[in-house]
Amino acid sequence: MLELGNEFYIGGQGRPKFRNAAEYAQYVTPIVACARRLMPKALVGAVGCPGAWNRGLRPYAHLFDGITLHNYSPRTRESLRFANEGDRFSWYAGYSRASAQADVAQMVEDLGGVKKPIWLTEFQAVLDPPTNCLMPQYIFGTLHGAFHAGRVIAAINQLGDYGVLTWQTFVSPVDYPRFPNDWCGQAAGLIKSPQGPNRPDLVQVTGGAQLVAHMFRRALAMETMHPVNFTGGPTVQVLVLGEPQPCLQAAAFLRSGSAHMVLAVLNICNTTIPISLNSSSTSSGKAPTADGSSAVLLVGATTNATVYKFDDRGGKAPLPDDPSVFPWTGPLTGVVVTGSEALTAEPLSFAIVEVAQEKSSRVLHWNESTD
Repeated sequence: MLELGNEFYIGGQGRPKFRNAAEYAQYVTPIVACARRLMPKALVGAVGCPGAWNRGLRPYAHLFDGITLHNYSPRTRESLRFANEGDRFSWYAGYSRASAQADVAQMVEDLGGVKKPIWLTEFQAVLDPPTNCLMPQYIFGTLHGAFHAGRVIAAINQLGDYGVLTWQTFVSPVDYPRFPNDWCGQAAGLIKSPQGPNRPDLVQVTGGAQLVAHMFRRALAMETMHPVNFTGGPTVQVLVLGEPQPCLQAAAFLRSGSAHMVLAVLNICNTTIPISLNSSSTSSGKAPTADGSSAVLLVGATTNATVYKFDDRGGKAPLPDDPSVFPWTGPLTGVVVTGSEALTAEPLSFAIVEVAQEKSSRVLHWNESTD
């Protein structure tokens, strides 16, 4: 995958300089042709930016397999209009889904109705200024973990809209103790000592990074990823980008020829929500449909859920000696919940749910060819 440049729409960013997107597109046209000839299987992405820049790409959109987007939102101050801390948390955690939908709509509008996959090569929440945390008690990553997990789930649930999703963060931006908050626990912490250079021995993994890593570990053990459409469930009381967002957001991961399924379930509301899966829709090869009005999960199935609550007040966890060891000991060590039938989404929680069909006359078949 070839990303042809970085933020050329910013005057002081990158070389050479381009006055507009049309000038940029004309410049890279022979480069695209060369790439197509030498790397026929490669995908080529154009530098993109919502608004005038992307409108200038309209005549050239056919040359590219995707258009890049850098999205650093929301800003801390945008959530301050909510006095209630729970509302502020839900708004922040639900922002990823709302933003993903808005980004796709804006891209289509800018390109004159043409739909190209978004290459989201940088995204992150922004602090005002970097040391002002949204909620200091969540400093070490649970809030950012919800934000990033929501972004990944949103991309999976908008099949075809995203071609690239790259988590952008800054591992060593701080000069301790002048910036003691360590960028509010985004991803990892590497303290720069006033007495000397960066201290690799002080590198620690935050709750946000752990939470996303747990999801990726289980996802990568499977083969395919699928959207999960929740129906009948509650929505967040506060609007995000002008629209209500569902409390429950999820994605499913499957293995071909197996009835084993992994669900990543994010509950951004401060309420307990029962969940069920409609097995009739899954047997047809479509994405699972979850109904928030029932508490039964696949009759005849067994579930094993590891729940990570967002009310953790702990700090960072050390890097594991063996990177393949999960979960890491630290602030987001999950609680395993087992059950034969019922499953509930705990308030403000993230759950990795293992669903395995028991040996019985009812066999659950998955057909991934359509997704």
